[in-house]
Amino acid sequence: MKKILIIVLILVIILLATIVIFYFRNGNNISMNNNIPEIQRDTTSNKENEISEIKEIPQSYYSKANNQGKLEEFYYDTYESKTYEQKSKKLRKRAIVYTPYGYDKNKEYDIFYLMHGGWSNETASLGTPNNPGIFKNIIDNAIENKEIRQIIIVCPTYNNESQEDSGDYTLAYYTLTVNYHNELINDLIPAVESKYSTYSKSTSHEDIVKSREHRAFGGFSMGSVTTWHTFINNLDSFKYFITSSRCNRQ
Repeated sequence: MKKILIIVLILVIILLATIVIFYFRNGNNISMNNNIPEIQRDTTSNKENEISEIKEIPQSYYSKANNQGKLEEFYYDTYESKTYEQKSKKLRKRAIVYTPYGYDKNKEYDIFYLMHGGWSNETASLGTPNNPGIFKNIIDNAIENKEIRQIIIVCPTYNNESQEDSGDYTLAYYTLTVNYHNELINDLIPAVESKYSTYSKSTSHEDIVKSREHRAFGGFSMGSVTTWHTFINNLDSFKYFITSSRCNRQ
């Protein structure tokens, strides 16, 4: 059963990679909301924004690219999820950050925050620096072959006080994914984008909002629930939202 789940996860991640490749390549606008006046809607015709075709990922993309990006462990401070507003309990958390081959701190990069699903953690999508996953190879090869622009990918976790939290469906679905936007916008984004070079001129909320055209959030399964709550609460800071194998919210 575990092997089957791993295979399914890999296939869904590959699908998610395909979506990311084409949306960042074509600059499509997703899930805009008429009720937010400060955000200008994309007035380009739907025909011009359509993806003409979805290509199968070449078999060679599963192997290591000649020019390989780098995975790093990134640590930051946040607060316990259920009592986040009180900020009474500090937590030290880890994210896995991908930087493309030839990363230059003097350049500006698009950034994609990618959330894992249930029974997982921040290493599920890209792996670790010592044990990279297949998805990293796909991204490396897509960049090398100019299928997508160079991009920074951040893999965080909604796990709270334990790495086992994502295996508790009730806790994850009704609490941790619901609350994650607090940690994301207040702690993770400022920490990440103060270290890595993005289009945000600073980590102030004003500059994060101004640079939303170059920021995306997506997730697999329970990560899609996190994506939904990010969309509800942080639409001003992200232009792109990508869900894969989504869990429905009423």
